[in-house]
Amino acid sequence: MFSGFPASLLTDLKTKAYAFHAHDYVVSRKAFAESQQLSDFFKIVATDSHDNKTFVTAVESRNYPISGVMFHPETQTISVIGTDRAALAGKVNNADTDAIMLNFSRFVKREAMKGMNTGLEPSE
Repeated sequence: MFSGFPASLLTDLKTKAYAFHAHDYVVSRKAFAESQQLSDFFKIVATDSHDNKTFVTAVESRNYPISGVMFHPETQTISVIGTDRAALAGKVNNADTDAIMLNFSRFVKREAMKGMNTGLEPSE
């Protein structure tokens, strides 16, 4: 999922609060690190924080084409948030978050094209 992302965005996803989380059930970084099964299978590629607690919002398998996200990047792009800024209070909404969404969109399109059986190659 994240192989097409520029290295700078991957670094930012690990270190900055770009991920607008929208779920109540999360795994803290501490719990992730303490679970040998989780930390052996997945690597953390994005985190977020709330109430001074940091938690995992995206993972990618170390050895398999498996990844997952626990946030909604599509809801925080500059072009989408428009009238409902209150829902994103305290979150970053800038060119970087738009770039994150663009890269997620490219990934989804590439994956969708694989299953279309059209003979067309995926493009951006």
